Amino acid sequence: MTKSYAQRKLALLIKDHNHYVKVGYADAVKDYRTAIDMLISVASRQGIKMHYTVSADGYINK
Repeated sequence: MTKSYAQRKLALLIKDHNHYVKVGYADAVKDYRTAIDMLISVASRQGIKMHYTVSADGYINK
């Protein structure tokens, strides 16, 4: 896994997560949050540092 791949994948997952927050699909939101956390965990083990913040509305920001 390269840093650019991980960052692109994170951006796509966040985009989809925020869409499902907007439409109110709670199961998908939980699944995407899990996928984002797993991606960050795997990237961290390879020395790639990534993080995100969550707004009060539930949207994720990089």
